[in-house]
Amino acid sequence: MDGIYGVAAILLVISGLLNWFVFGKGSEYYLNNYLFLSKISLFTIVGMLSVYPTVAFARLKKKHKSSSDEIIAFQSHKHVRNIIRLEIAIMTVIPLFAELMANGIDI
Repeated sequence: MDGIYGVAAILLVISGLLNWFVFGKGSEYYLNNYLFLSKISLFTIVGMLSVYPTVAFARLKKKHKSSSDEIIAFQSHKHVRNIIRLEIAIMTVIPLFAELMANGIDI
């Protein structure tokens, strides 16, 4: 699941860059829009936060290749759970900023 999340993030970045430089309103519009800058900042924060759970899952998978009991026990790991919750909370704001930008609202 973590790998699918990573691929989705890469595709999102590619589509965003295409919109920014090729199909969108031009870099001047985006670089002067605080909603856009906030959206990019939040996306970057989520990306940085996701490193810890990704590394933790990879270590667990390498250590216990065939034991599903260990994976179930790992799900109760407080730090990983809290980081994922924080990521989800931040990701709920990103589409709001995108919608506000699409409606021409600039802060």
